[in-house]
Amino acid sequence: MFTDMVGYTALTHANETLALDLLEEHRRILRSIFPRHAGREIETTGDGFLVEFASALEATRCAIAIQKAIADHNSRAAVQRRFAVRIGIHVGDVVYRDGHVLGAGVNVAARLEPLASPGGICITQQVFDQIRHLVQEAVTFLGRFELKNIPRPVEVYRVETSSTAVGAPLAAGAVDQRSVAVLPFVNMSSDRESEFLSDGITEDLITALSQVKGLRVPARTSSFAFKGKSEDIRRIGQLLSVANVLEGSVRKSDNKLRITAQLAKVDDGFHLWSEKYDREMKDVFDIQDEISRAIVQALKVRLTGVSDAPLLKRHTENTEAYQLYLKGRDLWNARGLGLKKAMHYFELALLEDPNYALAHTGLADAYNLLGFYGFLPPQVANEKARLAAQRALEIDPALAESHTSMGVVHVFDWNWVPAEQEYLLAIELNPNYVPARYWHAMYYSAQCRHQEAIEQIRQALEVDPLSFLLNAIEGWIWLHAHQFDRAIEQLRRAIEIKPDFVFTHWLFGQACLANSRNIEAIEAFKRAAEFSGNAAWAVASVAQGHAAAGQKPRATDLLTELQLRSKQDYVSSWFLALVYAALDDSEQVFAMLERAYEERDMYLLWTKCHFAFDPFHHDARYAEVLRKIRLDA
Repeated sequence: MFTDMVGYTALTHANETLALDLLEEHRRILRSIFPRHAGREIETTGDGFLVEFASALEATRCAIAIQKAIADHNSRAAVQRRFAVRIGIHVGDVVYRDGHVLGAGVNVAARLEPLASPGGICITQQVFDQIRHLVQEAVTFLGRFELKNIPRPVEVYRVETSSTAVGAPLAAGAVDQRSVAVLPFVNMSSDRESEFLSDGITEDLITALSQVKGLRVPARTSSFAFKGKSEDIRRIGQLLSVANVLEGSVRKSDNKLRITAQLAKVDDGFHLWSEKYDREMKDVFDIQDEISRAIVQALKVRLTGVSDAPLLKRHTENTEAYQLYLKGRDLWNARGLGLKKAMHYFELALLEDPNYALAHTGLADAYNLLGFYGFLPPQVANEKARLAAQRALEIDPALAESHTSMGVVHVFDWNWVPAEQEYLLAIELNPNYVPARYWHAMYYSAQCRHQEAIEQIRQALEVDPLSFLLNAIEGWIWLHAHQFDRAIEQLRRAIEIKPDFVFTHWLFGQACLANSRNIEAIEAFKRAAEFSGNAAWAVASVAQGHAAAGQKPRATDLLTELQLRSKQDYVSSWFLALVYAALDDSEQVFAMLERAYEERDMYLLWTKCHFAFDPFHHDARYAEVLRKIRLDA
């Protein structure tokens, strides 16, 4: 049995004293339970345990007792003192060598544990075979997983513990002076154009502060969840697990700029620091750096990584280019129909400053998503994205954003090894850069490496817990892992965060379809079509839903409509393959997949794990498709 405290590493950075205190409490609880089930503690793995048992039944009963004891602790503890544990159990031989235990049994249990939810227990088929009908708790089959360094897929089950009072993960409940949320600065100007500036200043402050080692700063999406809302800062602190909140406002008139900022403690609302800046627009970068340094000083904690160099790296001295870039990035962050306009703003920024690396990266990101969402033919979009990312890397090879953009380009070209190298480098340069994490997670998911995908997306969610995109991507990963109930549950959460995000509705529809909930799937696809402006891929998904529901005439009518539409607009052949798969027309399925390959359709990446193609896995043509996109390994 492997156990692990959820979010312990993040907590040590945020509040080392509290982390060590809770670690000891965790050890006390678990060590009091092991002997009751004849468990022998072999190793303490920092914030977890490796334990050996004489039987699978006793190991499982021990795990259940642990989760109930922690739930009982959390029900009585203050929010900041709650913690959660994941547990993985496997049956297998072990080898003792040099005071350590080795072997496949240990490796599988170690890889299994991260698949459990906070407060959850995952077991393998071998354990299930020995405990079925012997424990009161329900046991749910989760699917077959390819675990890292394990040669064969492993069948995984979840033990449904009766208590739900598992509490929040450590990182969510732990706060101290080394955590601050930067809320969206309020636009006090009379025009909407200045709102791009106020949002951009907020985002730059988040970026600057997140570079300070030892300071925990939630990412943009989570902070911007409170934009335009008069939420109590104590509630904000609870949701974002921070002890301090930075608020401010921006007023721009011609070339004059007034910025106010105040840093307040969450627990009592006391202001630690406040300042007002009346400057010229050309001083905007200096002001942001002054604010960042003032916050670090006001927190009065020992932080590393703070030098005399500016905390905010300047990528341009041209304030006009900077404002145009902010407009583009604001539209890019919203996704959807504003992507083409975002591309336009990035191009205007580059006219002002051709050596603006972030604007080149923005352009690459815009083209990547324009191809991804079917607004441009993939070959056109990917080539333009490549040129923009290459130029950004030439200007600034130390920019995490540029390496992430290039990683996406490589993935869409099915160049898997260089893609991962770019993602790993981006994460090394900036561990808090969320897009590097979620693209890396999707990279793993495309290869059906579900465990590694979940690990990446959870690390991203520690930085950006309220992100609609990250929550949707986690649902996508569970969908690929064929854990359809879990995918539906996760995607509902993502929809609650942002009800109009088109892609979440599409994913929710796919998960419902996989779970034979065809009517719900059709409704979800219709919402996706509505929010996407009737995009061709969304219409194809509506057809897929009707086909799966046995409504062949309606599906055929929509296919005819899409065929006519393809004479003028790009229509993804991969989405058409999904329709034909629902119609059980294998000839057309492989004709569409072949066409998707010729078109360099980006969605072809997810052919290996998508449930719609499960019936065709034994067809030699399916193996050939995977070989062409280098996913046959």
